Amino acid sequence: MKAVIHIGMAKVGSTSIQTWLNLNRDNLRKVGVHSLQEELPRRGLWNASLHLAMREIGVEQLMANLWPINDFGDEKKRMIEEHWNLVDAKLRKLSGEPGVFVYSAENIYGLQDIRIIALDKMLSLFFQEITYMVYIRDTVDHYVSRYSEKLRLNVLDPVISFSKILEKFVEEIYPYGYKYSLERIFVWDKVIGDRLMVRLLESDFLLNGNLIDDFASVLGVDTFIEPEKMRESFAAEYIEYVRFLNSEFGESLPKDIRRNALEILSSESAGKPKLSASDAQAVAIQATNRHLEEKIRKKFFPDRSFLFSPKRRGDGVAPATLTERRKAAIQTHLREKMGAAGWEPYDLARHDN
Repeated sequence: MKAVIHIGMAKVGSTSIQTWLNLNRDNLRKVGVHSLQEELPRRGLWNASLHLAMREIGVEQLMANLWPINDFGDEKKRMIEEHWNLVDAKLRKLSGEPGVFVYSAENIYGLQDIRIIALDKMLSLFFQEITYMVYIRDTVDHYVSRYSEKLRLNVLDPVISFSKILEKFVEEIYPYGYKYSLERIFVWDKVIGDRLMVRLLESDFLLNGNLIDDFASVLGVDTFIEPEKMRESFAAEYIEYVRFLNSEFGESLPKDIRRNALEILSSESAGKPKLSASDAQAVAIQATNRHLEEKIRKKFFPDRSFLFSPKRRGDGVAPATLTERRKAAIQTHLREKMGAAGWEPYDLARHDN
């Protein structure tokens, strides 16, 4: 059996791919494609590879240079063994079947070379042919999308505006636990070689301009059931209100109230203008990655004139100013949607502040 491992990365359609695999599990099995998305823990493959590293001295010596395995506590070692037993049982059963094993986990993309070696060695116990694939996205669009997600999670300094965040990207100061690094492609390329498949999240590259159609084509199957559209990014008119919530209340706002309010704003963002960098902001961001993009283009896409298709952004779409009238209108609408009882904790938290 062959294996196709989708290694991510975050904010490049990974959730859509995983949802599609879950929705079509039975359809895929009928045509020889086996997905264990719902059956394996999120870090199951990685922890299983650590178990193999502990068993085999050659890999252990490599791993010890990065992460001394003997330093693991008993609970960590027990979890690693449990994940190995589960992965071993599931993959051993599949390995004798014809067809393709497919798995998607965006956290795999960030592995360092020694960890990639351990993962690949573990998977080679079960599969004769292993392909690792990754989609990459225009850096500018990725940063804008990441900003919206971080705002939703309330992990950004609420004082820092959207334009200032983009300036920090340009300065390569991103202190929020994530860095979109195209350089990691070459870490994988060094270890995996021509078993790495790089694809572009670009409408002129994807089959039918659609991510799911494109991913299904890599597996050699039909799309079957399309997943519903993932959670909508906030419209530009709601961005500053979300930032107001984060700034005004921090963690004091009850989680269910905040979650319900954000879901309402997200669902009502469909069809409305979303955040977009301006041409000037895009040029500044692209300058930080231009050499890497050109390196990737020459290596993986020599027939393309540009790695990412040039886009005209003009002045972009900035967050709408949060006037008192706009704030009152949003709050009135949320109260109507959630009901007075559902909105009451918001008023209490506001009073406490």
